[in-house]
Amino acid sequence: AIMKMVGATNGFIRLPFVVEGFTLGMIGSVLAFGLEWVDYDYLIQRIGAVDSLQLFSFVSFQELLIPMVATFAATGMFVGIVGSWTAIRKFLNV
Repeated sequence: AIMKMVGATNGFIRLPFVVEGFTLGMIGSVLAFGLEWVDYDYLIQRIGAVDSLQLFSFVSFQELLIPMVATFAATGMFVGIVGSWTAIRKFLNV
C-alpha cells in the first residue's frame, strides 16, 4: 500500500514477486538436476556390478546433458513464474 501511495505502478509492485518465483524455480530445477545426475550414475554402477552377462547397455549422462539442462531450466522457469503469477493474482490486491 505504501508503494502504491508514492506512485509505484502495479507492474513495479508485482515484479519482485515474479523474480522471486523465477529464482526459486531455477534453484529447484538445479537441485533436481543434480540429484538426477547422482542417482543416474549410482544406478548405472549398481546395475553394471550385477549384470555380469552385459545384457544392458546404458547411455552416458554426458550425452543427455544439454537436452536435460534445457528441459529442467524451462520447467523451473515455467513453474516458478506461473506459480508466483497465480499467487499474485489471488492474494495481492494492488
